[in-house]
Amino acid sequence: MNRTTATIRSDLKEATANHGLVRILRTIPRGDKLEGFVLDVGSQWLLLHVLSSDVFLNGHAALRVSDVRSVKPLGITSFWARALKHYAEKPRRPGRVNLTSTRTVVETLARRFPLITIHTERRDPNVCYI
Repeated sequence: MNRTTATIRSDLKEATANHGLVRILRTIPRGDKLEGFVLDVGSQWLLLHVLSSDVFLNGHAALRVSDVRSVKPLGITSFWARALKHYAEKPRRPGRVNLTSTRTVVETLARRFPLITIHTERRDPNVCYI
């Protein structure tokens, strides 16, 4: 594990421990930013409770740790954190999700949710599987 990966993993674990709102930038082509709460970090994957553009927590995302370029804490005084507090929105776990491998992530989420979406941004950013 190189220093960058170790630093990112450390930032993700710190975000999990602090229950803080973060912005995650990814390395994928046309990589996007995701904001939300890091709920758990596994060997290959992390679980994020996603902040929507409507400033509400809306769904969960499993992301490959190796695709994370940076993790930035947004702080408790940020607009987003204050809005979530105002509306009493708090991060929730979707039950136990096994973040060990792609297979275990999909299997554990599929048991809990009847509908999941898999994005294949590296192969084709315009395609997803439902």
